[in-house]
Amino acid sequence: MQSLEVRIHLVLRLLETKSCSGGPIGQMAGVFALQQGASRIIFVDTEPRLSEVKGRFSQKDQSKIELVDFKKLSHGVTSAPTVVSKLKEMCEGRGPDVALECAAGEYAKGWLHWLEMTIGAETDTSEILNEMIEGVRNYGRCGITGVYVGYVSDMTHMS
Repeated sequence: MQSLEVRIHLVLRLLETKSCSGGPIGQMAGVFALQQGASRIIFVDTEPRLSEVKGRFSQKDQSKIELVDFKKLSHGVTSAPTVVSKLKEMCEGRGPDVALECAAGEYAKGWLHWLEMTIGAETDTSEILNEMIEGVRNYGRCGITGVYVGYVSDMTHMS
């Protein structure tokens, strides 16, 4: 566990704005980021967990915590607001300095990934990773703490 703590410490040392999920690992990363001087933490998850997560932070840190409910946004190729466009909007058009994926790939957002996972065509989906990579600012940093155990289907990535 010490190497994980050291790695997160090194990644978060010089942060301005960070985004992560609202699960236990995301919360831990948010605490570390605040301890290292992050000016903002953006949690991407869904209610009721988002409000519960924000309530766990001290009153002095409440103003640094921002929430994005991904279920209220679209996903995929669309002109409607998405997690990526929301992160860019919240960060003056550039995206967060750092994004940490703390959920893993077993959570399908789109119906096609859900179907592929159901029939066994894939075990993990890259949707959350794609949002993280696209959402972070140019030359920003991405980290993956989630566990990916299998494979992603090529069917959903064909052009």
